[in-house]
Amino acid sequence: MNRIGLWYGAMAAVAAGAALMGGCLPDDMPAYTNGGKTVVAVAQGPSGQALWTYDVQSGKVTPYSLPDKWQLQSARMLGDQVWVRGGLRHEQDPAKHWEHSCKRFDPVKNEFVAGPPALEGRDWLSGAIPASDEGKMCLFVPSAAQPSNNEGKIDYDVFSFPEIKQMKWVKLDQVIPAGRFWWLTLKVKKQKDGSREIGNVDLFNAEGKKVVTITNEEGRKMKYQGGREFPAYARLSEDFAVLLLALGEQGGYNFGVFDTGTGKFLWGGSTRFVLKGNPLVKRTEVWAIEGRSDIALVRHTPGEEAGKDKQDRYVINPANPGADQLTPSPDGSHFVMVINGGKDKPSRLLFIPIKEGVAEKDVRSVELKTEK
Repeated sequence: MNRIGLWYGAMAAVAAGAALMGGCLPDDMPAYTNGGKTVVAVAQGPSGQALWTYDVQSGKVTPYSLPDKWQLQSARMLGDQVWVRGGLRHEQDPAKHWEHSCKRFDPVKNEFVAGPPALEGRDWLSGAIPASDEGKMCLFVPSAAQPSNNEGKIDYDVFSFPEIKQMKWVKLDQVIPAGRFWWLTLKVKKQKDGSREIGNVDLFNAEGKKVVTITNEEGRKMKYQGGREFPAYARLSEDFAVLLLALGEQGGYNFGVFDTGTGKFLWGGSTRFVLKGNPLVKRTEVWAIEGRSDIALVRHTPGEEAGKDKQDRYVINPANPGADQLTPSPDGSHFVMVINGGKDKPSRLLFIPIKEGVAEKDVRSVELKTEK
């Protein structure tokens, strides 16, 4: 592929809403729920993968497995709701045939609740996008069958939130969630050499109103060296003032921070390391957990040159167990991270302070195990 500029990429089959941050969804898992009283996480337990709750006040941890031989496969947050995806192997051909079901977990009653009838039988959870339409919060779910000629657009079924009742369907450019029901669309056009160019990025707020357009010209200011992925990850700052867009490239990531009032590129940077989970985004700094051979808290700040950032790296775990589930706390004071255990070692929750000079001794660890 020819070098085609800073804002280009091949037309990869990027699933709607899928993030490039370590391969995980921008779903805030682990998550604080129940008014901040409970942390919910997915981690390995004695009998396989389970959904765990951690009571912040009492310190009690409790595992929950799906009933009736269903296996927990994944979980994510949709707004303030905890949803899980389960699988059941068919006994007649367990190697090939799976049945999938998505259920909501109630952290107050500690029980699994059946999903909406309109989505029963569809493997919809990974593709669902918290968004907004006509002044209301909703979910965009890619339609089960996409037409062969759709002018580069995607058909989405629209479900109300939190009721999750089917309302209508819409045809849109690719939608990517930006957090808290804000969302963006990517307008793509085909080039003469067969490559695809991102024309503009339109950002919409939680009422479904377009806030700003990030133009091709501004997007080109991001550092980009001919990678083959579109920006498939977006994250807003807590005050909605800036938007981070990230691109994957040869095992590392490039990102740009844009002003949501003007659409202007503010600064950007890159990393040679895989970004884990969701970073904490601010106007002049981005905090993330990065690493391959270790786990480190990294503070990215604007550098002297556009697209090049300054990085402060603080190792918090010399032995990287390959964790990729983490999210900032609601107040931005720390990251919550899952470390999966092994046969003789329980999984753990790590509470990592977001501050300069943090060290391993500052990290609080909670073992996910039940008392005998």
